[in-house]
Amino acid sequence: MIRKQVYIEKRQDRLLKQRAKALRTTEAELIRRGLDRTLIEAGTESRKDSWQSALDLMQRRKRMRGARRTWHREELYDRG
Repeated sequence: MIRKQVYIEKRQDRLLKQRAKALRTTEAELIRRGLDRTLIEAGTESRKDSWQSALDLMQRRKRMRGARRTWHREELYDRG
């Protein structure tokens, strides 16, 4: 494990101590969790783009409701 020195505000220190006590864990563990959450969220932009693409596709499909399909359900099954 690598040791780092981090400076936080008095308010943050007080709240961190309270939260660690309430959760029965260490302050260091809460800091690590916060770092993980922050670093993981940094990679969510591409996921947001993916979700937006999916939503766009669903909207386009919704607008196609009146369109009739050209295939029959039975054609989906292999009769071999």
